[in-house]
Amino acid sequence: MTKAFSVTVSTAALVALGSLAACNRAEHSTPRPTQAALGTALPTISPSSTAEEREADRHARASEQAPTLQMQSGSLSVQADADHVDAHSTRVRNGWAVSWGDHAHRKAFMLLTDASGAVRAAPALVRQAVSEEEEVYPPDIVATSDGFAVAWTDPSNGRVRFARLDANRRPVGRASIVHDGLESPRVTRIASHASEHGVAVQLDRGVYFARVSADGSRIGEGALLAEDTAITSLDRVQPTATGYDVSWREASGAHRTASVGRDGRVALRTHSDPTRVALR
Repeated sequence: MTKAFSVTVSTAALVALGSLAACNRAEHSTPRPTQAALGTALPTISPSSTAEEREADRHARASEQAPTLQMQSGSLSVQADADHVDAHSTRVRNGWAVSWGDHAHRKAFMLLTDASGAVRAAPALVRQAVSEEEEVYPPDIVATSDGFAVAWTDPSNGRVRFARLDANRRPVGRASIVHDGLESPRVTRIASHASEHGVAVQLDRGVYFARVSADGSRIGEGALLAEDTAITSLDRVQPTATGYDVSWREASGAHRTASVGRDGRVALRTHSDPTRVALR
């Protein structure tokens, strides 16, 4: 029997983490939110506010609360909606990490559950935009030996960002820029492998992949997989004995996996190709 339940965490329970430090000049020139300002309840909106401001305030408040969670056949299903953008779960030690972004692409959040899907750590702020030029798209999270590694994209600047969090989800050091100048980076997937990580990013056309050291520095050059191909979903990154497997689905319906070795070599495999299926 499938066990299902919903979980809602109040805004007041949001953990104050402070902003992860930014690296570009625009961010340094823009005042950053104070630590106390992050993760706290939003101020009451003025009665004279416009309908647009009231709606934006509603979205902001809803985004700070946990999305709907359900255990289905041993996996944690997360309901994405207008307020919990690209909400998804990742298996971590003794439970699940759930991450999502907000309606305005200004904040990214995460929470932790136990193996049964019950929330064991309230929503925490992973990243808040520190300039008008920055966008924060939903992160992906992987557990490390001493905490978590987090990766997300900033489409406004074509960036892939990486940060470390300790076991209490507090920032460790500064967020790094894995790559700058990508064309429309969106969904991010990350995997941990010994003392490094594999980070894949769905682009409007193609998939980007890079190896990242434990401190957030890119290892070697990044690779463009399925270049100039329309991508509908980035499924996962999985470590292997020789590197990483990156899986995605294309607009044509094809489902493919690229094996990327530590030597930079790429081998492409096709699991299903609609043109071949049509010939059967």
